[in-house]
Amino acid sequence: MDDDRVKYVFRFTKSEIYEILSHLRLDQLQWTQRVRPEPLMTLCILLRRLAYPIRYGD
Repeated sequence: MDDDRVKYVFRFTKSEIYEILSHLRLDQLQWTQRVRPEPLMTLCILLRRLAYPIRYGD
């Protein structure tokens, strides 16, 4: 995705998402049922869910 689309969907730019990701250390979490999703995908799913209901453009 280009930066404009990423900013619209997740409310952050790509560089901001990577910066947030480095601070959260999601790769060190213990997941249930032996599931280990990629940290970037986990953060993007969370950001998308938090950004979805309150958007003027939707």
